[in-house]
Amino acid sequence: YSAEVPYHNATHAADVLARLSAILRSDPIVTCDTKEDALLLLAGILAAIVHDYMHPGLNNSFQVATNSPASRAFNEQQVLENLSLNRSLELLRDKSMEFVTLSKRRHQQLCTYIIEL
Repeated sequence: YSAEVPYHNATHAADVLARLSAILRSDPIVTCDTKEDALLLLAGILAAIVHDYMHPGLNNSFQVATNSPASRAFNEQQVLENLSLNRSLELLRDKSMEFVTLSKRRHQQLCTYIIEL
């Protein structure tokens, strides 16, 4: 996240994560009774944190209107959402950034959950 972006920055990511935490505390829609539940919870936490990762501070309409590289890369469809997801998954798949040990299948399932969220 860039500190130069006034809204879609690390503070916003922390706020979304705090709100997710409050929702889960008041109504535990996801439990950790199984490994699959725990993986889904981890995906939710990560999705909350990265949902606006690398957001440039200008909206999708601006990206499309200016024919930005991101707009072209994502075919003018949900440009910033796809940008954030793509860059976040690149980091998640980078072995040097690994913070939890998962089998290849479970790691792919984690990525799938993040995409779906």
